[in-house]
Amino acid sequence: MLSLQTAGVARALTRAAMRAQSAVMSDEDSEREIRGRLRRAGIDARCVSISRAGHGDIEVQVVKAACGRVNECARTLAPIVSGAVGLAMSVQGRSCSSQASAEATAECTVSLASGRRFFLETESLSAPGIEDDVNGDSHLLTSLGEGRVAILISDGMGMGGAAARQSRAALSALARLLAAGLEAPFAMENVNALMSLHPDQGPFATLDIAIIDLHTGDAEMIKAGAPPCYIRRGSRVTALGAPSAPAGVSVPAHTAAFNTVLEEGDIIVWATDGITEGRGDLDDVDAELARVIQQAPGGSASSVAHAVMNWARAGTPIRGGSGSRPLRDDMTVFVGRLAKATAAAGPTAEPYERQG
Repeated sequence: MLSLQTAGVARALTRAAMRAQSAVMSDEDSEREIRGRLRRAGIDARCVSISRAGHGDIEVQVVKAACGRVNECARTLAPIVSGAVGLAMSVQGRSCSSQASAEATAECTVSLASGRRFFLETESLSAPGIEDDVNGDSHLLTSLGEGRVAILISDGMGMGGAAARQSRAALSALARLLAAGLEAPFAMENVNALMSLHPDQGPFATLDIAIIDLHTGDAEMIKAGAPPCYIRRGSRVTALGAPSAPAGVSVPAHTAAFNTVLEEGDIIVWATDGITEGRGDLDDVDAELARVIQQAPGGSASSVAHAVMNWARAGTPIRGGSGSRPLRDDMTVFVGRLAKATAAAGPTAEPYERQG
């Protein structure tokens, strides 16, 4: 356990140092590239400086000769700077002297800032396996900085309060490790090792990790005993899943990992196994769930989440209700839709944790 933590922290520190060194070198290269592109465009840039604004965003300040054309900043500078740094940049402010002094010509100082390409619209729905009881599933959406968000989902073994405590503890530990800078595989392995210390208590729980970069759409997913997730792109639905074991069962952890690049409009659906176990009346329940996701109306995270939950609960009432088949397990569905970031959209949802 200690060796895992030491290795993970060492890698996190090394990665942070390399990022800092790389950022300095990259900024100097980018400043030269911006000056060169502006010069070729006939713009006299007297000074170009880049600063880091946190969350992976950058700010660029350009001091240039005034030209008297009010819209040059947006029409010319922003596209040139965007191409040089590889990020979408927009003008945040400008200050131009009205006339030249005896020593120098009039000049303008223009500030540009990057923004995230994407915004994650989310919806989650849960239902306990026993009426008026605690849902043993937990889920968490949290920011990791640098434009990355983590979606964490856990299904504690069994139902009710004991399962909820297992899943909450697992997600709490996982979130702290990721926030500290550990890579997702190391964080998963540490939580797995921690849960395996008391096998007599049976503290097993499934873990589902998804880390999405809102600048690039890159997504890293790791599963420990969790069901497949589904990506809906247009009319096509793709399942991502492979055999794995819940956290705490074995050391090292037996996980399944996936990397993909998400696009604007993609809808990602995560569900605990209670969603499909409740539809034991179907021959191919996974294919049927994919069909429900594909045909869900509206195209929003909310509409897809409600379509999945309504389908899961059809014919399987909560224990204590009417009907022939009881709900077999707690149910949770979490849906994210990658939308184009706009000023109106604001930041990605604040970190939250919910138990159904």
